[in-house]
Amino acid sequence: MDRKNCAAGLIPALEGMLVEFDRLDVPVAAAHLDAAIAALAKSFNLERCPSETDEPARDDLATA
Repeated sequence: MDRKNCAAGLIPALEGMLVEFDRLDVPVAAAHLDAAIAALAKSFNLERCPSETDEPARDDLATA
């Protein structure tokens, strides 16, 4: 398997881990993982597809 296909296969698995991080309520770890996924996608010129469960980002400061 070439490197680009390997990276493309890793992205959905890593995005699945974001859900688990969200359940564990560890936003800093989730942010680091999200940044790593973005860097991986950028390095291999891959698109990230938002899942149907993705919600738009909210500004917690606006509600404080």
